[in-house]
Amino acid sequence: MSRRGGIAILVGLLAAVGVAPAARAELGAPRLLTLSDREQSDGVTAAALSADGRYLVFAGSLGGETGILRRDLRDGAVEPVAAGDAYAATRAIQGSADPSVSADGRYVSFTTDAALDPADDTNAVADVYVRDMDVAAPPGGAPCDPAAGTSCAYTLVSAVDGSAAGLSYATPGQGAAAAPRQAISADGRAVAFVTNADSDLAGPGTRAGQVAVRDLDRRSTTLVSARRDPASGAMTGQPVPGRAVTAGTAAAISADGTTVAWSGQRIGDQAATVAGDPAATTDPYNEPLWRRIADGPSVPTRRVAGAGDPEAPGCPAGGSMADAACQGPYPNIGDNANAEQGAQGGWVPTPGALLALPSLSADGRTVAFLGSPPIPPQNTITANVDLFVADMDAGLARRAAVRRLTQDFGGATLSDLALSADGRRIAFATVRTTFALAPPFYLGVTPPVLADLPELYLVDLDGQSLRRVSRTVDGGASTDGHPGGTNPFTPSYPSFDATGRMVAWVSAADNLVAVDANGAADAFLVEDRVPPAGVPGRVDISAPPPAPVVPRAWTLALRAVGLRDGTVRFDATVPGVGVLRATITATVPVVRHVAVRKRGGGHRTVTRRVLARRQVAARSLVVRGPGLSRLTVRVTKAYSSLVKAEAGLDARAKVTFAAPARATLHDALDVRFRAVAAAKKPKATKKPKTTKKPKTTKKGKAKR
Repeated sequence: MSRRGGIAILVGLLAAVGVAPAARAELGAPRLLTLSDREQSDGVTAAALSADGRYLVFAGSLGGETGILRRDLRDGAVEPVAAGDAYAATRAIQGSADPSVSADGRYVSFTTDAALDPADDTNAVADVYVRDMDVAAPPGGAPCDPAAGTSCAYTLVSAVDGSAAGLSYATPGQGAAAAPRQAISADGRAVAFVTNADSDLAGPGTRAGQVAVRDLDRRSTTLVSARRDPASGAMTGQPVPGRAVTAGTAAAISADGTTVAWSGQRIGDQAATVAGDPAATTDPYNEPLWRRIADGPSVPTRRVAGAGDPEAPGCPAGGSMADAACQGPYPNIGDNANAEQGAQGGWVPTPGALLALPSLSADGRTVAFLGSPPIPPQNTITANVDLFVADMDAGLARRAAVRRLTQDFGGATLSDLALSADGRRIAFATVRTTFALAPPFYLGVTPPVLADLPELYLVDLDGQSLRRVSRTVDGGASTDGHPGGTNPFTPSYPSFDATGRMVAWVSAADNLVAVDANGAADAFLVEDRVPPAGVPGRVDISAPPPAPVVPRAWTLALRAVGLRDGTVRFDATVPGVGVLRATITATVPVVRHVAVRKRGGGHRTVTRRVLARRQVAARSLVVRGPGLSRLTVRVTKAYSSLVKAEAGLDARAKVTFAAPARATLHDALDVRFRAVAAAKKPKATKKPKTTKKPKTTKKGKAKR
């Protein structure tokens, strides 16, 4: 019996015995966004939705203006961000592209060839700017006038550290660029960008392909792609002596501004590797990199999903790829390199601007990304790009942190993605029509057999579901009326609001809405059809029809998180009612009494400290239903001193989930118990006592 058939039979059995299906939100019909009250846009090349769900910023043409525009989704008003006359012989704003927007829609970042701040932008190449929508801009897309004496609506982002002056570049026509959708923080005050030519970013002669973040309030530019000292492991603050970011790509910043992720090259110059690591031996080679810049300049750059994993618990100092404990989730990823086919080793053999751009959750702790690692268990080499998600909690081995969400040996590739603020939903675009890897389970209408254009899909990690977002009017494939010209890498620029219930994207399809007559790409929006209870204006006429029951696979999904108090929390997604148990073993020093022969005959007993494998902790939890359960484990008192030591205690956790009449599920993880001492508060200095002056009486004598 096929797996799909088994699911169908189980659905029928559950319905027959009256098991109530779990309620889930349905996706509504697509809504066309890029239009005014009089006309539809002439075409859209990129778009981004504000976190509050009120504004859409997009690159395109509408109402006779071309450039970056902003539409208020409440009243429909369209305003130019950085746009000029679409029909002028010479446009004031040239090449404005790739917008990102702050949470409230006030600040918009973009890349442009125009010198919008001529007092500071004198390099005559592409630069990154931020527009403040609360400040009026010169009409017609004209630059600011330094002699006007008014505030400039445009702020130059790609500027020298500590100054408003723009960077200088060594190559004509090459400057800086920012990513679409993910370049600006939620408050609009931090922007990530990359340099595409040698510059003075970190001093004269800084090589092209560096990652930086500009703090607009402090006028500071921080080098993110710093070089790592291989001897000490510390970050030097100096730029990488070569391209640090994959050519043609940019960098993403988290909504809280704490974290930056990018597709990196020269991995060994930026992050730790192990002996024999393809990241250090294969060139060219790319991997997603991650750095939490809010923790200071000494915080290292980390690998999201490397071939090697020198930070994994159990990987010794100076370890190599020959040691299983030092291997990442895909140790053979360097085998993707194929010079004859133009493929480089690493996560994306043929990287493009959006294919290689990771996406971050609001706090930066979760990363979604695309890649083409060899497919297990035979390590089959593939050029097809699939979807992955990773947990960046410290102390978690990359093998346990990275999860593969799609897999297809012969199907089409994925072309673009976005991660919701809470890290629980992922939107991605593809012309692929089969999704063999489950969970997540595909729900709803079967995908089109033949896709003319990329379709947008939504992964819900909590519900373990996969649904098609780009549902057409007739239920068929998205089409622009010109089949045969499909480009599977066509970007869709998906973006979420803060709740993850609204997703916007760009599509050239002409059948997502009933009337779409411009023959060009537009931006669309889909919301969850069922709003939360208590939303004003909702009227329930009758109970909605029951949703189809999707049986929960009898599997155990597990991750471990090391906490500052020295405990380890296991986050386990369990399939039903049962008992979750974690048993922890570690190699620890123990005391043994050994009988030793005396010289003159007889024996004496001596005490020796040796290393032995011991159970150091165990705990169970009764689980009363399917879903996420959390089990926190503390090492027994006999070994608590090891947890408080600098290196902590590396251990092996064996986790089981047992339920009546069902097979017991097993999993194992390498974990580290390490207590982080709280910083001591400085003692308050006591103020010296003041001597009170004696009061004087009316007669002039001091009163004691």
